[in-house]
Amino acid sequence: MTFEIDGSVALVTGAAGGIGRCITARLAAAGATLALVDIDRAGPEALLAELGAKGVAIAADLSAPDDVTAAVAAAEDQLGPLDILVNNAGISGVGPPKATVDTPLEEWERTLAVNVTAPFLLCRAVVPGMVARGRGAVVNIASMAGILCLPGRVSYAASKAALISLTRTLAVECGPSGVRLNAVCPGWVDTPFIAARMAQPELRAQAEAMVPVGRVATPDEIADVVVFLLSPAARYMTGAALPVDGGMSLL
Repeated sequence: MTFEIDGSVALVTGAAGGIGRCITARLAAAGATLALVDIDRAGPEALLAELGAKGVAIAADLSAPDDVTAAVAAAEDQLGPLDILVNNAGISGVGPPKATVDTPLEEWERTLAVNVTAPFLLCRAVVPGMVARGRGAVVNIASMAGILCLPGRVSYAASKAALISLTRTLAVECGPSGVRLNAVCPGWVDTPFIAARMAQPELRAQAEAMVPVGRVATPDEIADVVVFLLSPAARYMTGAALPVDGGMSLL
């Protein structure tokens, strides 16, 4: 059973900035009620007020399993069952890029905790209810780093590859129920995530040279694809890991 975004309840992680902010704005405009999760409550609260959207702001450290569980409980207690889950929050690592053999275990564990374990826990908490109701959609924000290679950021690349695999596995398991799970794999996106790199003309030029369309993406361009995947227009799509990279993966 497919559903319209209008009237649905959506949980978005990393909702206050960058791609998450644009996804939130798109979902609000489409009529969703929102549970916005971020590291502190101030950002999501301000965004809900700015958008005039219905919903709640929830603070959670997604590297802490108890926070993840509490976030889902708070969202469902205040808004009811979740129809949409967008696992957007992520970190690139800790500190500057470094060789794999120089990557501390602590960096590896924290990156995987936020980028893989938190989405796993959120899906484990939310998807059974979707399956029982026979409706629901999940989009996980992965990365082209999970498909190609990102030297210097082994924990990030490994985490995004794992997130793609998690998406595909759940898509197969949930297929008969009508619940769909897809991943979006952005390339370079002009967000605070890569602001330091984009602020340096030489490094920005290097990034743009890697992209056939000749520029980095805007967050809106990623959000548009996410909302498409959540909508009935994508009702026959599940298990996809969709590159949104300006053709970067073709080179």
